[in-house]
Amino acid sequence: MRWIIGILGLLIGTPVWAGIYCGIEPIAPLPTQMRGFLLDHRLLRALTLPPQSGLPESLLKQTYRQTLRQLLDLGATRPLTATELADVTALQLRLGEASAVVARLAPLSRQFADDHRIQSHLALAWFLQGDLARAIPLQQLAWELSPQEFREAERALLRLMQSRARNPKSDGLDPILTLPATPSDADLTAAVATLQRVALWLPADGRVLWQLGERVFQLGDLRTAVAILDGCVGEFALGNPELRRNRTKWREELDRIEADPMGHLQARTRLAAKSNRPLLRRFDPAILPKIQPTGITPLPWPILGETSMGNRFPPRYPDYVTRLNGRRVQLTGFIQPVGDDPNGGTVILLEFPIGCWFCETPDFTGMIAVKLPPDRKITPRQAVQIEGKFRLNFENPEDYLFELDEVRIGAIE
Repeated sequence: MRWIIGILGLLIGTPVWAGIYCGIEPIAPLPTQMRGFLLDHRLLRALTLPPQSGLPESLLKQTYRQTLRQLLDLGATRPLTATELADVTALQLRLGEASAVVARLAPLSRQFADDHRIQSHLALAWFLQGDLARAIPLQQLAWELSPQEFREAERALLRLMQSRARNPKSDGLDPILTLPATPSDADLTAAVATLQRVALWLPADGRVLWQLGERVFQLGDLRTAVAILDGCVGEFALGNPELRRNRTKWREELDRIEADPMGHLQARTRLAAKSNRPLLRRFDPAILPKIQPTGITPLPWPILGETSMGNRFPPRYPDYVTRLNGRRVQLTGFIQPVGDDPNGGTVILLEFPIGCWFCETPDFTGMIAVKLPPDRKITPRQAVQIEGKFRLNFENPEDYLFELDEVRIGAIE
């Protein structure tokens, strides 16, 4: 089960991410597809939450904790560089240790007065502790020092802090974006990119997520907008009347559309996404499951996404995936029927469920064709644990890249 969470690699360079700057947390170009964004947003939010009873910490959290320990051990032997200090405090912010960031960076703020990463992390730490009087001047400096490509997002975060300081009792939307009275799709797409960044820095802030839902709605993605507002109420316990009115109104509209056989044509997003998910995956071979020559190997979904789709067939499969060809594997996922008959012999296995196939079609690397036994009946979108012989497609460009046959399907343990 741990592999369904995905695997982030360790220390793979130092990409820049506005707001939180961390060498082990690379991010794809934004905006990203909303389905992928919400998955990774949930992963980041879960980093600060205790694990569910009986379940281990996520692999992402284990990775962050291990890397933080290594950096702290290094800091016990010599002073950390600015980049190492940025990594330490970014990880502490991710793990919900804002007070530790303040204790570490407050005495060093003047020493690193020209380093936007340090100023940004300290500003965010003060903000998360509720001290806006200290956070705002530091965020102003972080915005002024930040690279040009991230300044819009840093300014949005500054405006958010200023709005919260002016209206401490408000539970409404913060005016952090400047949009025309009649925004174009390009304006809204840029706004979504900015809001995605801010929401990923502040994954526990439901009001940022709500504002993202409003912009997504304007781009025609009614299903995602309803899902976001459902989460704002159910997970973040937001009670703003405007939010709840929109949630009710949009839900009624979605119910009407879903009752229409052609309703999918009325709720397709106009968001010009540049990537599938915000958190990029890289793999340390040492943490992938050992391939069992005669037994069953757990198959991590994210490694399939490393398949390179060029202009010629067959694609370039990762070496690890190639070595699994013809062997028995096990993984968890969700059943998606092909055509009108959910028991037509072949179904699709997906890592996560899809509400609208027309709106949320996954990549070819995110689908596995499953040949069902003749007497096997399945429930569409059912979560299953499946074991079978894994096969790669080297011959037919019109077929799926991955296939499972000789399968056994059971409930998730």
